[in-house]
Amino acid sequence: MTSRSAGYSTNEDVLLCGVYLDVSQDPIIGKQQSSQRFWSRVAEAYEIAKNEFWESRNPRSLQCRLQVIEKAIRKLNGCYQQVENLHPSGASEQDLLNQVKNLLMQDPSYKKGFKFDHVWSMMKDAEKFKDCSSRKNKSDNPTPDLPMVPSSNLSSFSIHLNEDIAIDYTSSDRPLGVKKAKLKKKLDESFSSALKCLHTDNEKLVESLANATAEREKGRLMKSRALDLKEFKEENKILLLDLNSISDPIARETFRQEKIRISEKIAQRQQPPLSSASNIYGQYLNDIAGSGSDLPEY
Repeated sequence: MTSRSAGYSTNEDVLLCGVYLDVSQDPIIGKQQSSQRFWSRVAEAYEIAKNEFWESRNPRSLQCRLQVIEKAIRKLNGCYQQVENLHPSGASEQDLLNQVKNLLMQDPSYKKGFKFDHVWSMMKDAEKFKDCSSRKNKSDNPTPDLPMVPSSNLSSFSIHLNEDIAIDYTSSDRPLGVKKAKLKKKLDESFSSALKCLHTDNEKLVESLANATAEREKGRLMKSRALDLKEFKEENKILLLDLNSISDPIARETFRQEKIRISEKIAQRQQPPLSSASNIYGQYLNDIAGSGSDLPEY
């Protein structure tokens, strides 16, 4: 009796997904092979590329692992469509993904969360891993385009989280049992509640972003006013400075030139049509004139 193989590491998952994409997208023989031959090629490529210290995996093990990854990514893709339909403006890509994962956890099968972040970016756009609501019963051909054995309960997430339960009965006239009907109703209610929470969280996020922008602008204006006030005080000190009290001729000339510069700057700011600026600096000059300064008129 063979022993059960150890679980897959993140590095093994990344390698498996990469090998699967390479083999399935082979433009020459990708579709012209049986499922058995396809997975034999995946296993061969995996064995060549893997680390020598990793456990060897047979085709069946690799196929089962990829089906687990496929189901989870299809589910998350379905959730992604649900959240995108809410049009959460202002939300970053990470905020959107967090809401998607919260929605996924409403499904009892994924209440512990999404476990395949390490392969999400490379597999989410692969055709086989997209939400399959529009691709159900695409073909009755027993040999699919991509030779993967169909896995059960990989239905779309596009309408209800509990579609995996309902799909077993869509081809039959027999109604749901009482227990399953109650479970379906409960999951429908949970899904509706989750969407309402996402909508509320989206509104709060937009409001929070608007408040943060307003606070940043307020802080910028306050900082600008503080710098203007500091500059005003420094220039006022220079304008009120008595040059005759400075014995060093070089320093005296430096301060004289600085007074001229400040006076010219104030005169420019007094010019119309900046009426508000004229009022401010008019008061500025009045304050200086009232202090008994020997400054020339300007």
